[in-house]
Amino acid sequence: MKTINNTLAGQVSANIELGGSIHPFVSTYTSATLKDHHVVIKASQAVFSPFRIYTVELKIANGAKPGPYPLDGKPGNTVGLAYDPPTTVQLDSYRDIEGEFTLTETASEQQIDGTFYCTAKSLNPEIRDLATFTEGKVSFRSETSHRQSTGYLRGTLNLPTPDFSSSKPHMSFTEPGFLQVVANDDNDDKNAPRHLWLHIPTSKLGEKTLPISPSEDGDTAVVTLIAKVFYRATSGTVNFTYDEHLKKLTGTLNFSVSGPGHDDVVFSDGSFEITGLSEA
Repeated sequence: MKTINNTLAGQVSANIELGGSIHPFVSTYTSATLKDHHVVIKASQAVFSPFRIYTVELKIANGAKPGPYPLDGKPGNTVGLAYDPPTTVQLDSYRDIEGEFTLTETASEQQIDGTFYCTAKSLNPEIRDLATFTEGKVSFRSETSHRQSTGYLRGTLNLPTPDFSSSKPHMSFTEPGFLQVVANDDNDDKNAPRHLWLHIPTSKLGEKTLPISPSEDGDTAVVTLIAKVFYRATSGTVNFTYDEHLKKLTGTLNFSVSGPGHDDVVFSDGSFEITGLSEA
């Protein structure tokens, strides 16, 4: 498995209709991985008030030629689509059942261009609502010429796979006034990928310690963990130093998640060192 890069914002977009409402999806963070001769594009959109994450994943055969390809969920298809609405658990994820993806250029790890539309169905048979994608567009480019963050974020979870380690975190400023760190676990399980989102209010970057809470009022840091389930940290502490000149964030991180419906999740011995803002 080869991670290509972290792509620019807005490279995947679509209108998504689900449950009677239409959501305009425009990716704010995208990662691309070359795996099993396929380019896997995972595009996420972070939305605040309350913070939530929409994720669209496209799996496209590396080297596929321009032209239309079915999105009907059949094994061995050239293109496949998966969709995770906010707070979705892994077994509720959506998969394409009807539609089409049209490549306009030969697919490669450097470039994917295309349009798509499709209907997707939840893997959970108890969920009857279908997700409909219209006006879908992918415009992916390798980012070797664009600014990228470097560094790491790691820690320990009280989960079956305890080690969390990200060697390619993505750091950027995002509205409404946060320094955002996105860390994808290098110990990625294709059946349950894990991601951590850390948001530090820009107005607090001159401080050294902040409590962690679910509040988005700008007085505390916010941590979100996706590990089969969408978790919002309920308590914790982030100790940090942000160097404005070097665009460098270093520190330690500990948090816990408690609430109904799941066992408490604890992230301990967390540390990070990230230099450079990823271009967005």
